[in-house]
This record gives sequence, structure tokens and C-alpha cells, in this order.
Amino acid sequence: MLLLLSALAAAAASIARTNAILTHRALEIAQAQAATDAAIVDTISRMSDGQVSRHPAVGSPRDWEFDGVKMAVFVSDEAGRIDVNTADRDLLLAFLYSQGVDENSAGAMLDQLRRGKSGANSDRPADGNNHGPLQTVDGLRRLPAWRAQHVDCWLDSLTVYTGLPGITAADASAQGLQALKWAKAHQLGGHDWIVDRNAASGAAFDRSMLGEVLRIVATSSGSTDVVATSEWVGRLTGDLRKPILTMRWEHIRSEPRSACNGTDNPTL
Repeated sequence: MLLLLSALAAAAASIARTNAILTHRALEIAQAQAATDAAIVDTISRMSDGQVSRHPAVGSPRDWEFDGVKMAVFVSDEAGRIDVNTADRDLLLAFLYSQGVDENSAGAMLDQLRRGKSGANSDRPADGNNHGPLQTVDGLRRLPAWRAQHVDCWLDSLTVYTGLPGITAADASAQGLQALKWAKAHQLGGHDWIVDRNAASGAAFDRSMLGEVLRIVATSSGSTDVVATSEWVGRLTGDLRKPILTMRWEHIRSEPRSACNGTDNPTL
């Protein structure tokens, strides 16, 4: 009886200890997520300042701290990403070709993207219309031809939020620049593919971001193994009644992309 009571007491103590650890970890996660959300609110406020010189730099990370949680905050102009719903077909082809996709596969990928074939329905409007635009770039994973490629390695260069036919070289990611250089080298569509829209107005950090779609990513860092990341995508409207338009705001999980390191790209 004594042995049985001792075993029960030990089990109860172990359960209580486990619950305490889980509760403490949940608290740390909640604190880290709250801190990254605070970083986004602070950054939006700074980006809305009437004096452009006070804005956080676009394209460069900055350090920020809230309630003892240290973070890295990164602001980027979404115009540097290719909108898979509205991008010029030649630009999408240039992107795929520059990432090593062959002509037949690229054609099938664009056909599925435009027609919304089976597999992407859950990411499209709830009315069942397969031809509606993708709501997130994650929907590309549900298109068979895209799923067969390195689509996870391309998501940082793609978007669904700008509604633009092209991208700006000044804000483009490395893969976006590869696409522009490929298109220019092969004279696709007769366009002037690499145009710096900031040439006339000065450096990127001297321009107003009002009207632009921005992406703000805040990632916590500290002595613990708890890491939280919050991401906001939206537009600074300049309207005092509704100063921001939020398109996406959520906590995201950072997943390793080791397979991307082995992706072969052709010589530009």
C-alpha cells in the first residue's frame, strides 16, 4: 500500500511539474508574440509620420526592444514582389525560367495558375469559383504543376497583394532581380524591364511610403529558445479616417528551407 501511494504521489508530482513547464512556456510564447505585435504597431506609427526622414529604413533590418524582449524588425515594399494574380505573363515566365524551370513546365504552371485547376480551390473564394484569384501565395502549393517545383523557395519573391503587372528593381528580391535580368537579356515583350522609379526622387529611404503596400516582419530573439514572428501586410492610405488598410496580420512559423540551397539557377 505504501509503495502504491508513493508511486501515485510521484506521478502526481511529475504531472504538476510538466504542467508548470508547459504553462511557463505558453506564457513566454504569448509574451514574445505580444512583443512582435507591438513592434509592428510601432513601425506602422513611424511609417505614418509626416516627416519622411523619421521613417524606419525600407529594406534594412532594425533592432527594437519591448518589455525586455529584443526583436529584429524588417520593412519591405511589396512592389518588389511579383503578384501571381496580376503579373505580366512575360514576367512570370522570366521568373520561372530564371529559376531553372523548362519551357513546357513553365507553360503548364501558368496555365494552371490562370485557370485555377483542381487543387487550389480551398484557397479561392468560398463561392466555388475556380477562376478567382489566389488569396495567399500558399495556394500555389495546391496547384500540381507548381507543387512539383521548388515553390517553397520562391514564396519570399511572390505576393497576391499589389495588383501590379510588374515589380520595381529598387525593391526586388534577389530572385526578382534575376527574373528582370533574364527578361531584359532575352528582350521579352519589348519592355524596359529594369526601371528605378526612385531615380528622380532620390534614394529609397527618402521617399514617402503613403499609398504603398508594405510588409513588416518582426522576429523576437533572446536567451530562451522561444522565437515568435509576426507579419503585417497593408497599405498606408494617408486618410486620417482610416490611415491603414490591413491585408494580412498573423503570427507565422519559421520553417527551415535547407532544400532551397541546392536549387540550381541558370547563368543570366
